[in-house]
Amino acid sequence: MEGMEILNLDGKKEIILSINDVKSMFDIINSGLGDEIIATKLSSYCDYHTILESIRMYNIFELDGIEQLNNLKLVYEDLNKTVGLNLEKISCKINLEEINQSLMKINKAIEIINSDDNEYNKAEKLLELYKNAEDLRKNVALLIKYGKSDESLDNITVPLDNYDNILNYYKELEDKGIFDNIKYALSIKDYFYNYQYASFVINHYITSSKSYIERMFLRELGISKEVYDFCLKTIEELDVELYKKYQAKKEENAKIRHIRNTTTIENLAEGIKTGILPDGTEFNMLEFLKRIPFKNKPNFISTLTQFMRNCTPNEYHTIMSYIRNNRLNADNVFKPLEVKTLYEMKIIINGIELTKQDIDTIVDYLKLNGFPVINKTFVLARTKYLNGEFTKETIREQKQKSSQNSNKVKVLIPSCK
Repeated sequence: MEGMEILNLDGKKEIILSINDVKSMFDIINSGLGDEIIATKLSSYCDYHTILESIRMYNIFELDGIEQLNNLKLVYEDLNKTVGLNLEKISCKINLEEINQSLMKINKAIEIINSDDNEYNKAEKLLELYKNAEDLRKNVALLIKYGKSDESLDNITVPLDNYDNILNYYKELEDKGIFDNIKYALSIKDYFYNYQYASFVINHYITSSKSYIERMFLRELGISKEVYDFCLKTIEELDVELYKKYQAKKEENAKIRHIRNTTTIENLAEGIKTGILPDGTEFNMLEFLKRIPFKNKPNFISTLTQFMRNCTPNEYHTIMSYIRNNRLNADNVFKPLEVKTLYEMKIIINGIELTKQDIDTIVDYLKLNGFPVINKTFVLARTKYLNGEFTKETIREQKQKSSQNSNKVKVLIPSCK
């Protein structure tokens, strides 16, 4: 079936009969062959449901050819009466072109099996034709079902006579595990190709002083989490010794994070009580939101609660009271702020309407100072901006300085060829 692609009313692509399809099917109907052969050919070309769906779409979009489609529908219904054709089971799973393609594949399989190539090479080539013995069986079943009834396919006998030998050969390769070995080798092909790059990334993880904070480590290399995970999987598959070193570093980083999280919670508790953090920074909600651990976890409160009960029980009441009093225990409190939605809003504070440039300045302030860009921090920073605690010019200078420092510490990634 050639088919015609059309967008239905839901905006989804749908394949329906084209005028050329209808013409080809009427050529079969008018061929003078017996009803059973005509019915078989038509059913291999297109199913009854496709005709009904095509009629429906032709009517909706007022396409030419609706009369021929209705006539085709009547032919199918007449054949159902004369040869007992079950309209619900007519399938378009295979047509003459697909039959020929199936014949080519099975003939190719015969050629590979009868070649002088070694067993492993034969298996690799056979996998390109059929993914397993069951795939071969299904493919040939369709060939037998539709191909034998087509008088034009006089070259079908030899490959089908060899079908049992081919199927047994596939099963033998499966039983020996050769197919599994080849599939595994193919699955790690990309790992081999990218090993040098992956080795660099994981070695840098092991030696970096920032790798205990994943986002900082990724930013240092300028790679995504997906790329990092692929590198890690590559090393896990190909380099046992390096992966052991990675695991040791991972455990070390976990201990570092544990100590730092414990210290951070104790420091925040002191800040809540005294108004000053141990490093001399004035305590406020922005600093709390910047420093509190586990804020990137989807279950922030439960993770933080469990950690404090186990590791900092003396600070539990202070921290949790502060969170509750400031309504920081909402499920979406740390949901990233969609800045573009702010541009569409009219924000007027004390008679001053914020421009897009004002909004960008406030967001840049948050990013440059390590504050999470969320609704709560935006409101707090907005107040500081309107009070003149920072300006467009100071933020512009801070961005330039930050950019210069970033360029100085950039890690170069080796290229892989």
